[in-house]
Amino acid sequence: MIEITSSVQLSLLFPNANKSISKILEQASPEQLKTLSEAKDLKAVLSQLMSDTLDVSKSNKIILDILKNSNIFKELGSFPQELKALVELLEADTQNTSNSKLDKILQTLKLSLLDFKKIDEAALKEFVKNSGVFLESKFIQDKNPKLELQTSLEQLKTSLAQSGQKGIPPIIKDIEALLKDQTIFSKTTDTKTLEGIKKDLSPLLSSIKEAVKGADPLYSKDIQKLVLKLENLSQAPARNKTEAFSLSTVKNIVHEILDELRISAKNESKVLLSQLSEIQTKLTSIQKENTTLPLLKTLSSSLQALDLKSLEKLDIKELKALIEESKTLSQMKFEDIEVLKIDEIKSFFNNITDKVAPLNTQGTKSIFDIIEKILSSLKQPQQGFEELKVPNDIKNWVASFEKEVAKGDVLFSKAMQTQLDKISHFVSPSHQLDNKLLQESLQKDMKALLLGLEKELASTPTTNTTELLKSVDKLLMQVDYFQLMSHLSNASYLYLPYHWEGLDNGQFSFKNKKDGSCYCEIDLELKEYGKLNMILQLFEENQLNMMIYTQKKELKDIFKNNIKELRASLAAVNVMPRNIHLFELDKSSKKPNPYGKGAKLDELGFEVKG
Repeated sequence: MIEITSSVQLSLLFPNANKSISKILEQASPEQLKTLSEAKDLKAVLSQLMSDTLDVSKSNKIILDILKNSNIFKELGSFPQELKALVELLEADTQNTSNSKLDKILQTLKLSLLDFKKIDEAALKEFVKNSGVFLESKFIQDKNPKLELQTSLEQLKTSLAQSGQKGIPPIIKDIEALLKDQTIFSKTTDTKTLEGIKKDLSPLLSSIKEAVKGADPLYSKDIQKLVLKLENLSQAPARNKTEAFSLSTVKNIVHEILDELRISAKNESKVLLSQLSEIQTKLTSIQKENTTLPLLKTLSSSLQALDLKSLEKLDIKELKALIEESKTLSQMKFEDIEVLKIDEIKSFFNNITDKVAPLNTQGTKSIFDIIEKILSSLKQPQQGFEELKVPNDIKNWVASFEKEVAKGDVLFSKAMQTQLDKISHFVSPSHQLDNKLLQESLQKDMKALLLGLEKELASTPTTNTTELLKSVDKLLMQVDYFQLMSHLSNASYLYLPYHWEGLDNGQFSFKNKKDGSCYCEIDLELKEYGKLNMILQLFEENQLNMMIYTQKKELKDIFKNNIKELRASLAAVNVMPRNIHLFELDKSSKKPNPYGKGAKLDELGFEVKG
């Protein structure tokens, strides 16, 4: 566990604590050091690095230049590879020793090794939060839990005062009574007192939740969950590569929402009901036009009509089993076929093809054609879904739904749910203690884990302590590097958490602009194709400009030849590519700064249209 002290919060400011600062000073030329020394003291210079806005002073520019061009930082290697090496070394070491602290750190580090084949949005968000780059900011943002509880109750009282629902005035009186009880907000660690606070908060939350339950179905939590699920499924049918798109699932959710809206007494529900019914009609037409079931029945009949006498006995037995399975498949419902994995279906048909091929008759050729058509028909639901612009219809319907819900009583709003969730967090006595939430956050933070491991190895040496400390030192150096890059550039710079065989190294950065747009830069070093740099600008929620720099022409040609697939993949997850520009990255070409003033990605380079 990392101890929370002021020295940890200031660790980025001193060269003996920040490994990247030490290397910067080693790399600086006499002229650069002279410029740096023009500040009052080193601490003043380094404090500038911690500011929230980009400092254009000479000292900051020099340090940023050293960070970007120093070979020491370029040679640090891949963070996930180094982390994997540390885990393996630590794993071998802990087999010979009994140390519960090291075991706990090891298990958490293992969970930090992300699989490139299983890219998950939630896991990526968790990585960003716990990358170690934001460790010091967690200390700054740490708040007094009792003060937070008091503020949350006051906000809840203000919100409930705007509600017109019956039963709310007594709840407001209960909140006022709690706010007058100073024992609740005192810095006590007494177990009985903390349990007493739990007893006070629990019935209050229960009363509000009961009031919410009595809402019209339009404002219920159940329908909001269904709408969220519908939005996620419809806007990203191709996001999850391991799971096939299911039209039936979308249709079933639409059916459930319609059932909820039909029992609503609100006039607004009738409009929403009509709009969603039109979407349901589209889904039904897509399902009816699908040719998979008729083709499966034709295949089953064709297989049963085959003359198998010329085959070996074993082959006849195996083929008859496949024919029986084909018959079962032809009798299944559309929604049951949709849940089957495409790879398993292909494997099944490949087995049939292999077994009937020796017959070499006109009937076998017909079977091959039918199988090809079946495999093609399995793509029809998603193709129809996109061609009829159902994702856009659902997106517009969800916007209308949220607009109507926002007009309703404050008790049923998303803001109210957020407030209740926040107060619910304080029901746990441990969450009422100072730094408890911070301590929980630190248990997964990469820099905190590495510092904890370094401290534990120093106090309890093991067989491979020297090698382990070297590995920890390299990883901490990288975290420090990305922290300084982030502060100097006023953007978030992070190491790439994924690794695959063709990758040497990778990093990415992102920044939100005041105009609502978001920039992301991805830098990869590929074993076969050299450097690949991508700059993305997301604006107006889902509009995308993309600039791609490739070191080798071969990679540029790959992008060029697959531009249609790239556009289609982006559109499938509701991201609309406005412009895609390709460049060859050489010594003469200079990338624009995506975070600089006036950077307009749609005015640079040439566009490859597909």
